[in-house]
Amino acid sequence: MRRGPIAVLVAIAVLVVAAVAVVLIVATNEGSETDAGSGHDDHTHVETEDPANAEPAIVAERALAAMFSWQPVTDPSPGAAVTRALPWLGGDLAAEAQQPPATGIRPLPQWQPWKESGDIVSATAEASAPILTTADRQVLPVTLTQTVLHGDGSTTPYATHQVRAVVDRTDTGWRLTEYNLAPS
Repeated sequence: MRRGPIAVLVAIAVLVVAAVAVVLIVATNEGSETDAGSGHDDHTHVETEDPANAEPAIVAERALAAMFSWQPVTDPSPGAAVTRALPWLGGDLAAEAQQPPATGIRPLPQWQPWKESGDIVSATAEASAPILTTADRQVLPVTLTQTVLHGDGSTTPYATHQVRAVVDRTDTGWRLTEYNLAPS
């Protein structure tokens, strides 16, 4: 069966459209891979901001999320996570983060089962508008949410807290210097 010139032109047009679609898909995927970390994933902590240039709300969120994200397989206790928050901390909190974790503290009852199953506890923090603002200090309410991430990909809500975060201006930028935690 002989094809006419119109059928050939249609076939060429279909091939051109398909080639353009492939190019667009490849270009879009390449862009999303190079921008990994610029999106928001509640269970992944990608620190893209520089603490020296971060706004007070970002400092409070990053510090609290780091302090309350735990890796029972490698962390001896929840207190070990404070060292990961050190770039975001100032004052007494920074000094405490540089000390070895406290000993003799009763462990969380879930810690050993989390460790045995390879679970991690991921924390997210969301600051609200400051309740106090001065040139060198902001006090912010922060909602802190912890979720247990299981090896099989499932998740279990663990805790939600309301936090009063105090962020002070230092020579190296804003830093979290105090916090009060209350379950919600």
